[in-house]
Amino acid sequence: MRLFSKHIDINEYSSDYDDSYQVTPYFTYGMFRCSKCISNHMCIDTIRLLEKARTLSQAIYPPIHYKIVHGYVCNTHIHHYSKVEGNKIANTHTTGRAVDIACNDSISRYSILYGLLNSGISRIGIYSNHIHVDTVITGGYSIIYVGDR
Repeated sequence: MRLFSKHIDINEYSSDYDDSYQVTPYFTYGMFRCSKCISNHMCIDTIRLLEKARTLSQAIYPPIHYKIVHGYVCNTHIHHYSKVEGNKIANTHTTGRAVDIACNDSISRYSILYGLLNSGISRIGIYSNHIHVDTVITGGYSIIYVGDR
């Protein structure tokens, strides 16, 4: 079954912002930088979309804290987090369009998923201790998957 998601304009990037730049009322740009170094090329529109999801989540079970485990991950440090497929590292974090949100209980998980799905985000991975979100639309498919780590 092929599912098409809502169109999301995700083109604004900037490495000119410092860590304290307040992208939204909740998120600063620094929350999304590579955890191993100071580089950051996170897509601003992805952050704004997360703010929309967070706001929607608050309507279910407030307050839900969106703790960012990983946002942008640079090409130098991606091997710490990624699986290798062939000779290619498979990870959407290097595009600046992926985020891992800490989550380890079912109430938070439900609330976060509610916000993500109702904000138009349609690529979601559910893990035992986090939810992976990305705004990279490949082939028009919307997916939700369950990961093992």
